Amino acid sequence: MNKYLPIVLIISVLLFGAAGFFYVSSQKKESVVYKITDSIPTPGSANESNSRIKTEITPPFPTEVILAAMIPLTIDFPKDGSTITSPKIQLTGKTVPRGEVFVNDAGTKADARGIFKVNLTLDEGDNYILVFANDEDGNYAQQEMTVTYEVK
Repeated sequence: MNKYLPIVLIISVLLFGAAGFFYVSSQKKESVVYKITDSIPTPGSANESNSRIKTEITPPFPTEVILAAMIPLTIDFPKDGSTITSPKIQLTGKTVPRGEVFVNDAGTKADARGIFKVNLTLDEGDNYILVFANDEDGNYAQQEMTVTYEVK
């Protein structure tokens, strides 16, 4: 999870425009301080970059920040909020071809068309389901849902 912290922080800044400081550590255990500003340079100025993140301290080592992109993730069955009358279901969906998919503690891989299937056993009552998918480049998507199992 530590390797995704810089990505989460950068995405948060870009989405919410927060100002402040955060730290990123390299594998060499050296730190870099970044300053997040709310000012965006105007076109034609010396710095036309729309970047809202400015390095305050130049690191003594190479630093690379890669933003992860969202990938498609669709859950076909079951639908969020649905009521199921069988404890055993097969969750089905679609994501990127050959993407890794994790449903709660079960993992699988999507086929060449991106289709995946995971067998689940539901507990009586509400069941929280978290579906997480990622590709080989670290791009990801996740969906949360609740499915209710009612005993007949």
